[in-house]
Formats: sequence, structure tokens, C-alpha cells
Amino acid sequence: MPERLNQFLTANNLTWTSYPLRENYPTLKEGERAVLGYFPGRTEASQAFEKIKAMGFEIAQLEPVKRNGLRHNLEDDHPSFSEYRMVGDYPFMVTVVTENERAPEVTRVMEDNGGYV
Repeated sequence: MPERLNQFLTANNLTWTSYPLRENYPTLKEGERAVLGYFPGRTEASQAFEKIKAMGFEIAQLEPVKRNGLRHNLEDDHPSFSEYRMVGDYPFMVTVVTENERAPEVTRVMEDNGGYV
């Protein structure tokens, strides 16, 4: 953890919680790839998601992305902590598991709908 962040947490009586990975965490099979696309709005993300589902991809999900792993928003307390933001201008994510060969096809749909891959 960066020292500046550690100092801030200590000074404000906050703690950082790390959760262990689940034992049965999903893994990709050989020849598979996960494609992650970040979108500026739910509309763009939904359009890409629906097109991808219509293409026959079964493992796909759309979800909002949390700004950070803390329960407390660091930016509200001190502007210098804005660098710890995770999302920025792309608060929605579409995740697709596909064969390596179809990854460019999924990427193109995401980018055509305003996504950042």
C-alpha cells in the first residue's frame, strides 16, 4: 500500500480490508479469453451487451464498477487522493468469456458502442 494512503487511513481512523479469493474462483479454459469493456454510460454498455448476447455468447455480464475498495470515499476528504479512483469516466463494465479466435469480434462490438477495451 502506498505510504501516503497508509498515512491518510491512519490519520482518519480508517482501515483497509482485503478479502481472500474464493476457493472456487472461476478460471478460463485453455483457448479462452476474457474481454473487458468499460463504458461511459449504462445505455452504451447495454447496447453492446445485447448485441454480444445476440451473437451467441453465453458467458457475458454487465455491471457497474465500484470506484474503490474502501467504504469511505477518499476524494471527499482530500483532492490529492483522486489518483486512487478506479473507474473515472467509464463506470460500467461488460465482461465476455470467448474463444481466442472470437475476441476481436467482441472487442469490435464493444468499441463500436463507445466502450474502452
